[in-house]
Amino acid sequence: MSLVHPAYPIGGCDISSWQVPIRYDELYAKINFILLRAGHPFLRPDWEDDTFQRSRREAESVQLPWGSYWYLEHEVDPEAQARAYIEFLGNKMGDIGAYLDLEDRTINGVKYVLTAANKTLHTQNAIKFLKIVDAKLQSSGSKQRYCGIYSNSYWNEFIYHSQIPNLKERWVWQAQYFNNWPMPKPTMKLNGMASTSFWQFTDEGSNPHNKGGNGKQWGVGSFGLDMNAYLGSAKEFELKFGIKPKEVLILPTACKPFQSGYNIRAKPSELSLSVASTRYAAPIEVMGETVDEKNACWYQLGKGMWIHGSLVSLVL
Repeated sequence: MSLVHPAYPIGGCDISSWQVPIRYDELYAKINFILLRAGHPFLRPDWEDDTFQRSRREAESVQLPWGSYWYLEHEVDPEAQARAYIEFLGNKMGDIGAYLDLEDRTINGVKYVLTAANKTLHTQNAIKFLKIVDAKLQSSGSKQRYCGIYSNSYWNEFIYHSQIPNLKERWVWQAQYFNNWPMPKPTMKLNGMASTSFWQFTDEGSNPHNKGGNGKQWGVGSFGLDMNAYLGSAKEFELKFGIKPKEVLILPTACKPFQSGYNIRAKPSELSLSVASTRYAAPIEVMGETVDEKNACWYQLGKGMWIHGSLVSLVL
């Protein structure tokens, strides 16, 4: 079960030095996986993120599936960045993948002008980085053969995707934010890529259960926190990565409807008979939870009484 997004049973977040202080026992009990920033230039002399090594150790200690990413800066030699990344990873490539973060549109603090020359530069930088990390993954015996890619609309603007080798075999982590709740699913297609595995849908620590939430409710020191959903079932997660998602240990004690008049149904299904309706702002004890055939989350409010997860905020 996921506390992150009611439409998907597997949820997590990605963290970096922006989130300190991190209360690992609290955060890691609320999520099914974690994605960690390994580093990027300008962080410190060796480019490693201050939180990476501890965040990884803490994840391994509680069997939380983890992956990592490197934020590519186009002002710095991409091959040097790739070598730093694999040095920080050592012999541990991660359970759910290593990813190249492609989103940087600036140089020396000024936004790049989109020209053919700049698009070629960005594409060639990505290719040089990927080649080195791909070789490391393949020599390590990792289940992941090719470095994954994290991106957003930047990908379609700044990258000649047809030049990226083995693109269809790369795991995809996509960012696309929505202002409406509950959010559906990513609608933007990243040119040439395989289907999206992870979806980063907000950077505000919020979720469809808690509009306008923040990172502190999850166990980090920052207001901002990137939230991610795995676009598949727990079984699909295990088949893809060869590891089970971690079970969420902290479950909601109550929920509060966003407004009055929502249907409470006899069974966890939108086709089920309505047996009652909600009263606005009145908290209701949560007795159980499940997911339906669409992987949508439902909360049990009593015997034969269920409400759809997108209609309520949670008391964690």
